[in-house]
Amino acid sequence: MAAEVSKPPFEAHTEQLAAAINVIAIHTFIIILSLSVTALTLNKPGTDYAICLEQMRQKDNSDVSFCS
Repeated sequence: MAAEVSKPPFEAHTEQLAAAINVIAIHTFIIILSLSVTALTLNKPGTDYAICLEQMRQKDNSDVSFCS
């Protein structure tokens, strides 16, 4: 009967670490994608936000914080 060889400490959780990194990467991608879609939707011509931004550009006012 062969004795079971234990993995070195740094290899013990490699698969779990890889899975956690994959989950974080996928969630980060989804968040960035949803923020991009939101930005494109808000800046579409005709929306209140886009109209407010355009009015501020015409007035040379860089403070657009109240457009939100």
